Amino acid sequence: MRRTLTILQLNDLHGYIEPHRELVRDGGEWTFVELGGLARIATLFDRVRRETEGAVIALDNGDTFHGTHVAVASRGHALVPMMNALKMDAMTVHWEFAYTPEGVRELAAQLEYPILAINCYRKDDGDLHFAPWRVVERGGVRVGIIGIACPIVDKTMPPAFSEGVRFCAAKPAP
Repeated sequence: MRRTLTILQLNDLHGYIEPHRELVRDGGEWTFVELGGLARIATLFDRVRRETEGAVIALDNGDTFHGTHVAVASRGHALVPMMNALKMDAMTVHWEFAYTPEGVRELAAQLEYPILAINCYRKDDGDLHFAPWRVVERGGVRVGIIGIACPIVDKTMPPAFSEGVRFCAAKPAP
């Protein structure tokens, strides 16, 4: 029996609640186009879920809760209800660490889906800062989702972004 699974992916929202103009390359030419907006994204997600009878996995690859004034002024919290409405299955993170690792955990506690990061370890005890993976079932298919946070946060970003955590491929010694 053939089964179809649709994967919806969101990344680099950067706090844009409303559509915005952005410069993109199209066929070798640069042009401004209207992109984003959570209402437009939600409409698309709802349509795809309806058309596929729920055999959908929705993932957020991060850079979501940081960028616009509303996002930064609220430390990402203003976007939480809208992101929860998208019914994501999981996300991983990057610029969210601008709010510190503890600030990201505070955001995670408000989300109705997990933040996953198989490569983000606490320096004090060497344990993972977030769950590394989860399994979901859609349309009779079980799928493992592994989150990989941006691995250069502790190497290229300001020190507060990674205070108390380390980004590496294997569990470090405490």
